[in-house]
Amino acid sequence: MLKRPTPFDNEDEILRQQDEFFKQSAENKIKPAAVVANSNEKEKKEIKQGEIKTDQNYAEDNVQNQIANTFEAIPTDMKINQVIEKQEQTKRQPVFNFDSRGFPKAVRRDPNIKPTRVSIFAQHIKRLKRESNDNQSESCNMDISETSLVVKEKNQSDTVGAIKFSNSKSICNEKELVISKFREASIQNSNILTSADKKSIHDENINKLKSMTEEEILSERERLLSSLDPALIQYLRSRKTTKPEENESRNPTIQTQNAAAESIDLDELEAPKEMLSKPESAGWINFNRFEASKLAWMKNITVPDLKKTSGFEARFDFDGYLLPYSVAQIDESNRHLYHHGDEPDRPGYTLQELLLLTRSNVVQQKVIALNTLANILSLDQTGIYDSVIDIPIEQVFFVIRFCLDDNTPSVLNSAIKALRNLVYYQIDDTCLDNLMSFGVGLVQPILAVDETKEDDNTVNDQQLAETNVIKCLIRTDILIRIRYIINIVKPPLETILYCIDILTRMARDSEFIINKILHCDGLLQNLTNYFLPHLSEISVNNENPGYNMPLPQTIKLIRILSSRSRTLADIILKRYGTLEIITSYLYEEYFSQNANGMKLQVECFHYWTLLLHYGLASDAFRQHEHLFLKYLDYHFKNTDNILSTTLIRQNHVSALLLLISKAVEKEHNLFSNIISECFLKWMNQYGTFEQFKCGHSQITSSILYCSATYNKNYNPIYSSTFLETFINSRVFDISTKNIINGSLLLNNYETHKTTANLKTLEAAAWFTMDHIVPVLQSNSCIPLLYNMSLCILSDSSDELKVKFLQHPNILDYTKKLKSAKYYFNVGNWFTRCESFFVMNLLKIAEKVRDQVDPALYYDIAVKCLCVFSAEQKKDMEFLLENIIFCPRFYPVEVAMMNTTISDRNNELDKAWRHLKDIKSVYSEVLGLTKDIVTLETTVSLDMSVGNVIPMDWIYTPLVLLYSTQQNRSKQETNNEEADFYIIINCLRWILIYEMYFESLAQTISPTEKYVRLGCLFLGSDNLFLNEEIQNLLTRIYGFLCKFENKLNFEQEISGLTNFKDFYVQLLEQYQAVSYGNKVFGNVLLFPLVKRHDIKYRKTLWSEYMGVVETFSVTKDEVWIDPENLIHPPEKDSSLCKCYVKALQSGAVAKRSVLYLVAETSAKNFKENLSKIRENRNNDLNSDISKMEI
Repeated sequence: MLKRPTPFDNEDEILRQQDEFFKQSAENKIKPAAVVANSNEKEKKEIKQGEIKTDQNYAEDNVQNQIANTFEAIPTDMKINQVIEKQEQTKRQPVFNFDSRGFPKAVRRDPNIKPTRVSIFAQHIKRLKRESNDNQSESCNMDISETSLVVKEKNQSDTVGAIKFSNSKSICNEKELVISKFREASIQNSNILTSADKKSIHDENINKLKSMTEEEILSERERLLSSLDPALIQYLRSRKTTKPEENESRNPTIQTQNAAAESIDLDELEAPKEMLSKPESAGWINFNRFEASKLAWMKNITVPDLKKTSGFEARFDFDGYLLPYSVAQIDESNRHLYHHGDEPDRPGYTLQELLLLTRSNVVQQKVIALNTLANILSLDQTGIYDSVIDIPIEQVFFVIRFCLDDNTPSVLNSAIKALRNLVYYQIDDTCLDNLMSFGVGLVQPILAVDETKEDDNTVNDQQLAETNVIKCLIRTDILIRIRYIINIVKPPLETILYCIDILTRMARDSEFIINKILHCDGLLQNLTNYFLPHLSEISVNNENPGYNMPLPQTIKLIRILSSRSRTLADIILKRYGTLEIITSYLYEEYFSQNANGMKLQVECFHYWTLLLHYGLASDAFRQHEHLFLKYLDYHFKNTDNILSTTLIRQNHVSALLLLISKAVEKEHNLFSNIISECFLKWMNQYGTFEQFKCGHSQITSSILYCSATYNKNYNPIYSSTFLETFINSRVFDISTKNIINGSLLLNNYETHKTTANLKTLEAAAWFTMDHIVPVLQSNSCIPLLYNMSLCILSDSSDELKVKFLQHPNILDYTKKLKSAKYYFNVGNWFTRCESFFVMNLLKIAEKVRDQVDPALYYDIAVKCLCVFSAEQKKDMEFLLENIIFCPRFYPVEVAMMNTTISDRNNELDKAWRHLKDIKSVYSEVLGLTKDIVTLETTVSLDMSVGNVIPMDWIYTPLVLLYSTQQNRSKQETNNEEADFYIIINCLRWILIYEMYFESLAQTISPTEKYVRLGCLFLGSDNLFLNEEIQNLLTRIYGFLCKFENKLNFEQEISGLTNFKDFYVQLLEQYQAVSYGNKVFGNVLLFPLVKRHDIKYRKTLWSEYMGVVETFSVTKDEVWIDPENLIHPPEKDSSLCKCYVKALQSGAVAKRSVLYLVAETSAKNFKENLSKIRENRNNDLNSDISKMEI
């Protein structure tokens, strides 16, 4: 028995075994254990020997196909008969013919072959092979009697087949050709079965055909064809046996693989030469010849060229970075990115290729694909791919969610990481956490796409994912899956953190999602048991690292859930005992000695602050006062406010100070002496800074916030002169020199925006420093100035306030606010910090209005009303009452203009006397007196609410009247007295605004003013007919007429999609209820000026002749220049025909300015028409005269 090779055999041993195998095989000593025999052997023996090809011929015809298909895949559905013992047969021994001239045959080299990169020997052999093939194709030495006839059927043809001969002789008789076709086709290619009965019938038919003459065969053929139905003949021909098409195989044959390498010159490949040049290559097995199909992949890659005008499919590396179309050089850094995909000459993987790899059965491929997708999504969150590529969120979502059901640890970790990077924006949450250190982060955003209370089962998963990704994620039972992962799978800590991040993002969504989280049985309970354990249960678990250890992410999740409402916070507090647990972490000194423990305690402080805000931990705070005093004393003695202090340590101090500040707000007068000492120490240390960094101002900001709280509720903990000195110091100048660069309102930075089905806070801004919004960049002083302004506002010193407002950097910032035409990023969540700072500036200015320039801050107050959010409604009410509608705060120029007799009139006098009414109207209309956010019961704000007041807020009552009229049903009746009170006071304020605050009035475009004032005529059927309103409108439109040349009705108008539709509504309203009102008529004339689009004139003269008939404004009563309505002359023939028709029918009143427009235009049209006809006649006469000549 032969010995089988083992993994421990060397190459010499394997070669020895191979020689022994060949030797025994030649001696026929190796017998197979079993053979496969055909069960139909008896039937095969019945077939005549003349009808079957000999073994030798069969081998010659099919040797190439056998070799090409040697390694084809074995079909899985192949039916194999029983294995029987092979019958011994005598084998014919092959006869070897030896050449007397020796082997191999000697060949003389062609001397004409020149040496090239290919060897002379290879060139010569290649030429001999080519000549041999040519000779074989041209050989014609076979006799006609030995010629084989091959018949191949042609579909849809009357001939039976096409005959091909291998010799040069031809058959010249057509009859003999047909007869030969029938005989040979019947004998060789018959489609008979192998049963005995059908075989005998077939033999009888063949014998009969052989006995017939040629004429008899042809006549019988014609008779049969004429007697049968042509359709039947066609059917029989289609049944003719043809060579069955081979089924397509998913595994290409060796022949097919080699075809791809026919054009490859093996001598040009460098890789085989390098390998075979090694000394040990001589002993390698089966390396005696090259396989072209394999070596074809080793040829050099050609770098493709890209046209600048064409795009290309994005490809990424494993880190998620977008790769260029091609690279100049392939090296070790990018060699692994090339693969045999659609574009083998380009490195990297497309999204579709990665999505396909996630379905692979190979774990490594699946993990690589998921990790790459996770990296791509992580980079996309930064905004690096904005305006470059769009990630198909819905498609990626379903692929990742499918992979998440795999319990393989590596696949599970990669899938949960990818899902976390899809829905959880780490940049947003990091920025929110940083704001906590500056006293602005207690209020949390609600990132709900919609607030529906239940899942819409009428839409499928794909449709739901396109509208709301988080709700679709809930539908896929993600909460049950996370619970299973935590309880049963127990993955590594990294996977657990990803799961908590996903839950944190879901906790910021709608009430529907919150309820799903709370009612998922055991989810929060297991989270708190494993990752928020009691101090006595903390242990190191080697089998499941991370379990039974507290995680700051878990406390953060509980805090986010509790921020939704006081009721929910109370439920969580009582159900899971969280306050007792986190307090025990604060008592444990171990957590204060390392960075991770300090992060845990920072979250504990934040959660304490939230509970104190709700009033749920006041009693507990009194019990643990000594604990917080211990921490404060420790930081006072051991923590310095210097640049070398770590950020986590500064964060720890800041969280402690904010907690104490919240306790002071809740009437806990604590630690005032030590807080005063901390204030002096840390503020003096901050004065030594040579450079400013936002992250290193946490201690300074928090101690200022804390001192402001003491100033409001108890005695100040510092002297005002200290802060005055600080404002005049060099460090304050260094800190505030980049105040404008840190402003979100003054810098038009494009933030990263996601699709509508997934809301984010838009903290990422790739084209900015640090790639985040300016307010949180390393050089931004806005958070510091917010806390500084709080402290100064709560101080009683007016001198301190004036010095702060008149500091050069602060003054420069306020002037930029005043002169800005637009404010950017108004709806961004992180603009809140800056809006609070601006509000504090205005409040400080109001307190010292006699010592500062009121015009500067008045303009800011009016323009910045659109900046403030819903939580600042009380502050906006303060601005309306004490600045905007307060004459004592008006600039001196306004007071001087008001005393000028020439500008005084009855309307203005009434407006000045009704300032209180005007203020109450705007407070009501702007919604400042209702739906006030009370942060005592919730510290979460919906991002969809946005800002309260628009930029052109002075016209809001008119717009509200119009929208109310549009939405009012026919059965509802309006309160005309209330509407009149609102509109008359609105028009009074607009008149004051246009008269005395011209610079502010010009910030609103004339086109938007025209549209907003037009809403008055559409909002009521009779309000505009009131005499007082008519007088006010006449004065207000007088200001608009000054800028008539700047009207542009084709520009984009906020709140209006199509101006033509709006103008049509005005025409219909005038036609219905105006009674020829001249104020309304003048309003209609503005779009009819010739420089505007002709469509407005065509609409009036062709569709609304009723307006023309009732129009009564004369030329002397027109507000604008009448010449602009007439000139330049009208050239449109269809409009001129409308003019002529209106004049002929008498539809236009002769005193109306429209009569003058129509008459002048029609006259010009007729004159032009006469000139055209005269020119035509002259040209015709000229042509006739030329013909006569």
